[in-house]
Amino acid sequence: MNNLKVQERQNCVCTTVAIVIVAETCSPFTVLPALMNEYRVPEPNVQNEVLKSLSLFEYIGGMGKDYIYAVTPLLEDALIDRDLVHRQTAASAVKHGVGCSRIGV
Repeated sequence: MNNLKVQERQNCVCTTVAIVIVAETCSPFTVLPALMNEYRVPEPNVQNEVLKSLSLFEYIGGMGKDYIYAVTPLLEDALIDRDLVHRQTAASAVKHGVGCSRIGV
C-alpha cells in the first residue's frame, strides 16, 4: 500500500495491478479492508489509485457481488467529490460492480 503514495506513475500502476491479482487469487476480502482504509488518506493520487483498484470487480466476476455493499460508502464519497478524475474513476468502478451483480452471477 505504501507504493500508492509514490508519485511515480508506473509504480502506482504496477501496484494497482498487483492488488487486483491478489484479490482475484485470494478473494477480495484480503485486500478490500486495506484499500478502504487507504482511501481515507487525504491525498488525491492515493485515493485515485484506490478507486482504480476497485475496478477489480471487473476481474473477479461473481465474487464481487458479495462486496458491493461494503464499498458503497467509499464509492458514494468519490462520486460527489469535486475532482473530475475521482468521479470518473468511481463511475467506472460502479459500472463494473453493478454489472456483475445485475447479471446475477
